[in-house]
Amino acid sequence: VQAENSQCIDQHIPKLQDMQQEVINLNKRVDALEHVIAMINVNLTTLEAAVDNAEAELGISDRLFGMLNRLSFF
Repeated sequence: VQAENSQCIDQHIPKLQDMQQEVINLNKRVDALEHVIAMINVNLTTLEAAVDNAEAELGISDRLFGMLNRLSFF
């Protein structure tokens, strides 16, 4: 069993070491994507608040947009 473990380690450790830089690069890309998504979320929240304020100032209700959305063909 110990010989099999040693053989398994000898086979897989070099493969894992070869993949290490690829995994690091992938993690960096995922981190960058998470940052972009967080920025989009902040911008969307800000935009929604601005739209809500504009609707309140103009006296536009969500019901009007609901009716218009049903009429849209796109």
